[in-house]
Amino acid sequence: MKKFLSVCLVLGLLLSLLPAALAASTGPMYIRTLQSYNSRVKLRAAPTTSAEIIGQYYAGTTVYVLDYNAIYEGEFMDEWARVTIGGRTGYMMNEYLVSYSDESTPGEVFPLHGEEAVLMNEKGETIDTVSGGEIQVLGTTGYDTVHAAVVLEDGLIEYGYLYADEVLWTGEHQKARVRAIQSRDSVPVYKEPNAAGGTVCSLYPGTEVQILFSNDVATSGWTRIRIDNVTGYMPDPYLDHSSGDFPFYRPQPAELKIPVAPVYGGKMKTVTREDILFVLGKRTVPAEEYLVLFGAWDEDGSLYKLYTGFVPMSFITLKKPGGVSARGMLRKSSYIYQISSAGEMIPVTDRQGSPILYPMGTEFQIAYGLDTALQEEGGLLTGYLTQDTVWVFVELRVPEEYKGIQGYLPLKVIRFDQRLMLPGNKTGG
Repeated sequence: MKKFLSVCLVLGLLLSLLPAALAASTGPMYIRTLQSYNSRVKLRAAPTTSAEIIGQYYAGTTVYVLDYNAIYEGEFMDEWARVTIGGRTGYMMNEYLVSYSDESTPGEVFPLHGEEAVLMNEKGETIDTVSGGEIQVLGTTGYDTVHAAVVLEDGLIEYGYLYADEVLWTGEHQKARVRAIQSRDSVPVYKEPNAAGGTVCSLYPGTEVQILFSNDVATSGWTRIRIDNVTGYMPDPYLDHSSGDFPFYRPQPAELKIPVAPVYGGKMKTVTREDILFVLGKRTVPAEEYLVLFGAWDEDGSLYKLYTGFVPMSFITLKKPGGVSARGMLRKSSYIYQISSAGEMIPVTDRQGSPILYPMGTEFQIAYGLDTALQEEGGLLTGYLTQDTVWVFVELRVPEEYKGIQGYLPLKVIRFDQRLMLPGNKTGG
């Protein structure tokens, strides 16, 4: 009788705990904070470290637990949980799951190229076309693919897979700067995460690159990058992920030998002699070309943008070399300006078309000066500041977006080391 009562008590206790266990299994869990922004937790096909890896997922990713205690080959695996992530089911170690989201590495990102991106299923078949909606990357699922949640226009969420080189990294890790010992040194970009497979191009210090998702091990010492239509790998020591506290290398200014030159691989197909032009890097295959950055107005002349692309070296004359710029600070609130197609200075606006007023104390990097005489000649830049300088070409860093804002500031609104300014007769050199 006592044995029967004991069994009943145990069964009663288990039944009383069952609703709570079921509730816990149906609620969301999250991948806890990891060692670095590129660290991921493995989703495996079975609850063992020798099983196939079917995905690697970032901190903050929502996980639904189907069973906290997996059974594998007749053995009770209390360290593993059977979970589903964005429609994909597998096994993940319990130690990486928490009931609250204390870090969210994934975020709202967008397709990198064009207006659309192809969303695929696990077999690589097209299931939808993404056009502008918010994309949250959950993790990497292969060498070239990421697992993503797409928020559609009607608010519904669709899960699928995107090619990694179509998607930017998220948040503060979206971009980085190339760095080297000297400003004249160019850093190779390799085809594979090693030096044995050859290079695709080389980049000069100060060049901003986009960080791509990669399934490579986070500690491999390599980062997958993209600039324009070129993707490749760069050793980690040559990339600076900081938000502005680093030497800012001014790119090499250049000008065209001809009125108009073709641009390959970029969204803008031509560059003109009137456009401000900088050289970011170079390549020799398929031809000897410079990777250039230039500012141009769109077709209707309403929006000033920065473009990149490759231009044949034979069409370009390099001007004075680049160098390390100085830092400055706004002595009072000011707008950032660009030169309009009519030669007028107009404020840079946000996506709603409103001018952006930057507050007093905002820090920036001084790149070049624009003197009165040179402004009248079409906005050529000098490599230094002089007593004739009226505008200063700068870059502001916006840490929350990790975005560089480039444009002109009036000299009278900035505070900087006056020893950088040369006499007025040094203009034009």
